[in-house]
This record gives sequence, C-alpha cells and structure tokens, in this order.
Amino acid sequence: MTPADLGAVAELDRQSFGQDRKPFLRRRLDLAPELAWLRTVKKSMAGYIFGRRRPPLAWAGPWWSDPIDSNPAALLAAFAAGAGEVDICAGVLEPNARALAVLSSLGFRRQPRPSLRMTLGPGETPGFHPSLLAIGTAAKG
Repeated sequence: MTPADLGAVAELDRQSFGQDRKPFLRRRLDLAPELAWLRTVKKSMAGYIFGRRRPPLAWAGPWWSDPIDSNPAALLAAFAAGAGEVDICAGVLEPNARALAVLSSLGFRRQPRPSLRMTLGPGETPGFHPSLLAIGTAAKG
C-alpha cells in the first residue's frame, strides 16, 4: 500500500466500519508501511490490511476483505512476509464466522483475551460488518 491508496481505502473502510478512521489508518501506514497491504483483483479493491508491532509480535488489523474474494488469506500472507520472523496476532470479533474460518485454516488458535467494545446510542455497533475480518484495536476498531 502507498499513501496514494489511502483515500480509497479510507472511504471503503468508512462504508464498512461506519466511522471515518482515515487519521488512524494513515498513522498505521506511517508507522508500519511493511505491514500495510492492498489487494486488487481485476483492477478492483478486494481487500486491505494494516498492522502494528508490539514486540515480540505483529498485530494484524484492521483487515478488510470483499465477501466475494475467494482468497482473503493472501493479505495475511503478505502481512506475514512484511512482519518477518515474529508471532502474528489478530483481533477477531467472535460473530465473524468468515474471519474465524480463514484464521483457523491457517493454524491460528483462539486466545482467551476478550476486548471491550462500547457504544453510545441506538443502532449498529461500528465494526460489525462481515467484511472486517480483524480489528486494529479495541478502542478504534
């Protein structure tokens, strides 16, 4: 991913997440460009992933994949290559069966590390879109 991609990625993220996270995504890209990847299929955006380093591991997220993309794991493979020889974690929301299936197929296992998600007011909770396979942080989604 390059800074030139950020506008389109942020707009897609806003549509899926429900909030504008462009400053958050820009910071992820600035701090760890080797962990930020964009996937295109037939000139269309099929997915993106960002990450952060928390030694001794790399944390994947946010991670978005188009529901019709048959290979969402390709982004995680690119992320892993950028991360190098470290353990990889991802914050996955339990109701997201697709994310759990992709990560399970790659050998990831659940860790008993719950996160707290809070909302104010009625309506959908930001970040529960099925295309969002992993969150960046519990505070920012």
